[in-house]
Amino acid sequence: MNFADATSSRAGAQAFMRAASPTFLENWPPALGRLSIRSTKIRLPDVECRTLLRYFRRRDLNVFGCGKSREVSLKVIAKENLEGLRARLDKCLCAHYRGAYLRLGSRSPKDSAYGKRRGFRVVNGQKAISVLLTSRERVRFDLSVSILADSPVYMFLRDWTDIAPWREFRCFMIGRELRGISQYHYRGGQQYNEIMDHETEIRSAIASFFPKFRDACHLDDVVFDLAYRGARDPILIEINPSPLSGLSDLCLFEREHLNGEFRFLRGAVSS
Repeated sequence: MNFADATSSRAGAQAFMRAASPTFLENWPPALGRLSIRSTKIRLPDVECRTLLRYFRRRDLNVFGCGKSREVSLKVIAKENLEGLRARLDKCLCAHYRGAYLRLGSRSPKDSAYGKRRGFRVVNGQKAISVLLTSRERVRFDLSVSILADSPVYMFLRDWTDIAPWREFRCFMIGRELRGISQYHYRGGQQYNEIMDHETEIRSAIASFFPKFRDACHLDDVVFDLAYRGARDPILIEINPSPLSGLSDLCLFEREHLNGEFRFLRGAVSS
């Protein structure tokens, strides 16, 4: 299975969803959700999904221009075609007093140009829609596959949580065993002295938390991301398809080398 197959046909989209959708937030068992960030679930009807996809197609044709003119277009699109969604987001955001991070059930729009430029903390529906509409590829791909596979689409507002990049780790479970821990932010060769300074504590905290995650998780093989919080339990950020699926970034590992190590860019030590 690969990402290209998912958009080539209905059968390809359905096969992709069978592999990936068990990890979507809407399909988590309640026990797994309790290990994570408080969230509000919002259904995205088919008509709104198609409105977003029409915008992406027109954007690719540069119908909306760039810079300020594109920002004006974002507001017009939201007002004329996504007013219902904006109103639902505004209502749900009342429950998130520090703001929220918006994502699809499938994954986050971290490739959003608006989010990268102005920040991903959303406090109103207009900003949330702007984050969605300026995703370069992730939102479009996920909506396209869901529609092709005839699968429902959900969005989630998650309590805004500040997580320093060095505190985030990607972990790997195969056969319900912890088979590796990797520094999450590794692209560009970033090294964090904090990881070296807290190496023993990080490894111990994740190892202690793992049985809780394993017992709550409905999948035997999965990639899961954690935020290290010192003396408190790590917090579960998200889960991704099996390390063996080819659909998840293995960070500092290769599939055949998931051997239980704790890897970060200043070295590797046995976990």
